[in-house]
Amino acid sequence: WHNRPALHDGDVVSVNIEGLGELINLVASREN
Repeated sequence: WHNRPALHDGDVVSVNIEGLGELINLVASREN
């Protein structure tokens, strides 16, 4: 997991590890 200023679809797919994908979805839903 590298620090990134923003998450894009490609980043979500590349770091979609078990559990981590759910965390990204949570953050994305809050920021959206």
